[in-house]
Amino acid sequence: VGQGYGFDFGLNIVIKNKVKIGAAVINMGSIKWTGNVYTVKDTSLELTNANGLNNFNIYSQLGDILGKNGLLTLKGQKDTTIKLPSMCRFGLSFMLGKKIELGFDALLPFNEVPGSYKQGIFGFGGDIMPAKWVKLSLGFITGGNTNFQELNRANIKMPVGITFIGGDGSYEIGVASRDAVTFFTQNGPTLSLSTGFMRFRF
Repeated sequence: VGQGYGFDFGLNIVIKNKVKIGAAVINMGSIKWTGNVYTVKDTSLELTNANGLNNFNIYSQLGDILGKNGLLTLKGQKDTTIKLPSMCRFGLSFMLGKKIELGFDALLPFNEVPGSYKQGIFGFGGDIMPAKWVKLSLGFITGGNTNFQELNRANIKMPVGITFIGGDGSYEIGVASRDAVTFFTQNGPTLSLSTGFMRFRF
């Protein structure tokens, strides 16, 4: 139903194996949709008369939603071009001794298109290696599609993870959550679980 392009460009700098600096521009490009393209007329709800849905069979009531006098009015189009949610990413980390690494990360949106964040995402975290074969990660993230100007539970996430390392660092396996606190509270839950499988370094 469409095609397009997108590209990322990044640069990483390592200073004395202690300081790491990275910057990147990601999702630069657009997609041209040529099939199933419709525009939706913005409807003023205060001028809408509807009896609501009468049952759970949505298809039988599409006329009340998309019909001539429905809540939404669709109009077909030949094609449309949508830009990708472009962003700029910056990161900085430094080693404290040989077992602790602290870092800062920022993700800043370039445009306001579907998939874009409303505002920048900012994170701070660290890795601790109590042994050569295991790494513990912990941090916090705020921003994005929440209002980070008011620091409360709903807009602060606390990612946590554990990574097992083998072969002198040549392969890793790990498990992580984007927000560990969500498993213990009902306020602003974020159901998230990430796994890493067979990461090889050459």
